[in-house]
Amino acid sequence: KNNTFYKNHNSLKEKSVFGSLYFDCNNTITFKKIDKNLIVYGNKTENEQLFSQLEKYKNIKFYKQNPTIRLSTFYSNDTYVIYSVFIINSDAKDDGGYIYNYKQKNFSDAMQFGNWVSEAKQRSIINTPVTAEFNNSILTLVTDSEEFEGAKLVVMARKLVENEIINTDDATISKSPRYPKIWYTNRGIDYPFENN
Repeated sequence: KNNTFYKNHNSLKEKSVFGSLYFDCNNTITFKKIDKNLIVYGNKTENEQLFSQLEKYKNIKFYKQNPTIRLSTFYSNDTYVIYSVFIINSDAKDDGGYIYNYKQKNFSDAMQFGNWVSEAKQRSIINTPVTAEFNNSILTLVTDSEEFEGAKLVVMARKLVENEIINTDDATISKSPRYPKIWYTNRGIDYPFENN
């Protein structure tokens, strides 16, 4: 019913300091319908479980060696390839009243989807060679990050096409990813983007 319960409960609904990996409570995942964007939340833990490994995607070498994610549900077993890794704010005041909507689950047309993907790519710490098209399904992984209070690390991937081969050799560290405004403020740097 909400996106906080499993942050401190395990899959058996028992209290747990580690919590669980869990889908966004507003995602639809049934035999007949699966949202275009599936969002999964998880904590980082002291014993390197759950989403602790996501932090490693800030490193270009780790990304190049691990560009895909496997997702298994009751309805399918799929592989997704990562196209964006970025830091986002959870409080609108930390980015001029704006939060990029990585939680968007469905799209009215290809233009809306394209703009959404384009912003995720602009924010990415890594320039990946992977693109996403309107007919692709998306997987979004989210965990806490330490850049500033309320920071989240977001890893976005799209479903791998059958027989597709991914070459990550051309991936590079982005020289100017778009961070939330607070990231620049905390470092005494002028915000390089137009206010939202």
